[in-house]
Amino acid sequence: MDSQTKITPLSTAAFVLWVIAVVGVLGSMIAYGGMAGAQLPAPKFWPNDTTIARSLDKPTLLVFLHPECPCSRATLDNLEPVIRDRDIAVVVICLGQLDLDSCEDLDHLGGCHSQLRRWSQYSNVNLVSDPVGQESDRFGAATSGYCLLFDGKGQLLYRGGVTSSRGHRGANAGVASLTTILDRSGPATDTYPVYGCPLQEEQCKEPNLSLHANM
Repeated sequence: MDSQTKITPLSTAAFVLWVIAVVGVLGSMIAYGGMAGAQLPAPKFWPNDTTIARSLDKPTLLVFLHPECPCSRATLDNLEPVIRDRDIAVVVICLGQLDLDSCEDLDHLGGCHSQLRRWSQYSNVNLVSDPVGQESDRFGAATSGYCLLFDGKGQLLYRGGVTSSRGHRGANAGVASLTTILDRSGPATDTYPVYGCPLQEEQCKEPNLSLHANM
């Protein structure tokens, strides 16, 4: 036994505690990823006091994002095929102020600036700044990744998220419902949980940025 490490009750206990700690952390991460964000009541019709313009002849999709929320990447990735292949007006409402031309080095923070720069090139997409969360309040948006779909008359058709958990890319019931409603291809649920950071999350805010919009 001289050449071997002697296993003592103390080292065994330390190992067990370490395993418990690792399992606890992993369990917390899994639980957090599957925890839906807050959903406030959404207006059934387009608010009269909003400064956001909607289309009068086709559906308008609002996407509320915190640009520094890592979950926002999955939301944009899941939505991109939906908005690219359909006749739909899209407005991405970013909390705070964002200058995409000055955010080349910010993606390492976990934000979605690369996706937003790509989205700004689509002719049917507008990027709108929501500096103090005023528009988010008007539409009842409390969580990054929250989507609202209105028809040409301003009636709400869908509200909720488009990811199955925080930061999860891929098919899910939210995207399926949104697609079915847009394509009028059958009955669909008009709401789905939204997974993401709170829009007013202090640690996600990036001050002193200005907006770039593709109007």
